[in-house]
Amino acid sequence: MNIDRPLSSLQEKESSGLRRKGYVNRCLEVGTLDGSTVRFTPEQWQQVRNENWQVINPYPYPMPGIGKMAGNAFKAVGRVVRNIFRGERIMRTLEDKERIIEICKDCEFLRQSNGRCTKCGCTVISDIFSKAQLATESCPIGRWK
Repeated sequence: MNIDRPLSSLQEKESSGLRRKGYVNRCLEVGTLDGSTVRFTPEQWQQVRNENWQVINPYPYPMPGIGKMAGNAFKAVGRVVRNIFRGERIMRTLEDKERIIEICKDCEFLRQSNGRCTKCGCTVISDIFSKAQLATESCPIGRWK
């Protein structure tokens, strides 16, 4: 039973930095190109995987654990509820939200691929909902309030 991998998928992994430079060339040396697919025997695929076992992590900062993120979310909900009872604002203006997103885009702790902060785990850049929308929230490293 052969293992087929789309050439485009292998190229994307190398170009995005998820695999070392030369990964695609090595796959083509070991496997067989069949149209736009590289075909491997199980032994060949294991050989390529063993050579490239160490994925290059494009994110030097790991995400917080699920417990930490749940705690952060719970505290954020508490701040929103507090502001509601006080009659204070809970949502930011569109201008404030855009200003915060621009600050976050330049931050080394932002994962550009999913718009999430590796310090607190929040979603900063999203079309649906983001921490930047809440007037009750601030940056965990003090870049915005």
